Amino acid sequence: DASVQVRRSTAHALKCFTSAADGAQYFCTDTGETVASLVDALPDPAQDRSVNTSILEALAHVSRTRDGASRCQRASCHLRLVELSNSAYLHKALTRVAWNLSSWPAGVRENIGIGFVSIIARILSCAENDMELQRLAVGTLLSLSVERAGKMAVGDNEIPGVLCHLLISTCDDDVRTNVIETIRSASELPAVRERFVRELVLHAEIVEEVFGPAAVPVIFKLLAAACEPKTGGAPDTAATESALRLVDRLCTASPSSNRAVFGALNSIEILAALTECGQAPARALAATSLAALCASNGPSAARRRAAATARP
Repeated sequence: DASVQVRRSTAHALKCFTSAADGAQYFCTDTGETVASLVDALPDPAQDRSVNTSILEALAHVSRTRDGASRCQRASCHLRLVELSNSAYLHKALTRVAWNLSSWPAGVRENIGIGFVSIIARILSCAENDMELQRLAVGTLLSLSVERAGKMAVGDNEIPGVLCHLLISTCDDDVRTNVIETIRSASELPAVRERFVRELVLHAEIVEEVFGPAAVPVIFKLLAAACEPKTGGAPDTAATESALRLVDRLCTASPSSNRAVFGALNSIEILAALTECGQAPARALAATSLAALCASNGPSAARRRAAATARP
């Protein structure tokens, strides 16, 4: 309709109608034109906030079921979401629809294919004081990280930094739990795991909580680099000490984590080298971990240590 007031009233009525289960179900039992008409109405010709918000909220109600989500996908709803993603006032309603669509395999593939992982991460980075928007955005990322392409996208560009910042700073238990699950899901790919461990290396207790012994190979990569002579710039002593604190925690956390440290490539040799170089705190941490490994792994650890320290 040409009248913005008529569009506002109609969109609001549709939002209220679909909020009831019977109303949303009606949209899924017609010929499919009703859902398509809702999608086609986005964005409002006059960019009216009330119209856009009400239509998105109606689509959020409809897309909660598999049939409703399927109808939204056939109407190319995901393309309209991308078109509207720069409007901050729509982020909450838009992300609710995106999460619903990403709850089904076809929707996951479509949203990954159009780059929605980076869009949701951008929305998340602007949601510092909005717990509800954080919950919606992280839930969407978790759903998208089920697919291999989604895992790769979560590990790309600025997204690990956004998730790690939220993990460190959030005080909401539900948001934090979903951030951890998203990181774990994406980190099933070793390259993505390495990216996240590097992002979190200054927070040893969080790395242990999220990854446990799975972080060990990456940690020893970092420690091996710390042993190498620096040709320029100061060594990152804070990262080295934090990585060594994690190793020390894992050496005593459980027999399985101790074995993971002992079995890591050149772990004894790297720790032995670190007892001879770097700052005093790092040398002390390396020595403590080395002693714990030698005590629990016996002669084989002692032989590796002796071989490492005997090298010129």
